[in-house]
Amino acid sequence: MRKSVLSTVLAAVLVLAMAGPASASPHAPTLHLKGKTSAIYGFDGSVEGTGPVLPAANVVAEVKNCPQGDWMLDATLVQDGVSYSWATTALGAGYGECGVDEAPFTVAMGFYGTALHSGRATAHFAIYHYVCSEGICSPEATTTMEDTRVVRIP
Repeated sequence: MRKSVLSTVLAAVLVLAMAGPASASPHAPTLHLKGKTSAIYGFDGSVEGTGPVLPAANVVAEVKNCPQGDWMLDATLVQDGVSYSWATTALGAGYGECGVDEAPFTVAMGFYGTALHSGRATAHFAIYHYVCSEGICSPEATTTMEDTRVVRIP
């Protein structure tokens, strides 16, 4: 009797171990930050292109199994305790849309600031499902996918 109970428990443990957590589903949305940014480049954030040129770098992530619908990217880069602004002048920056059976794709955001330099920084990307109702759009309260990683700026 004892052997049959142990073998039943062992079989159940093996089945659960092989199944893994629900979040490990091959269809779960995932976002994975790359460990290295672009090389530092000059960015002029002024509307007319006449402002100072400041150091900037692009952070890249790969998105898989993006759920269908609209989404917004929340992206941060912190280096030496300083948080950097997005290096973009585009309206609608950080907005995206996924269709049915969307193939994996990359999403990137540039960051700039006077003190940005080669070395390590912490990047965080979070994608929120964006809901529009009666002309008012806002992100859902929970993230759809996110990743935080120490990246290297060459």
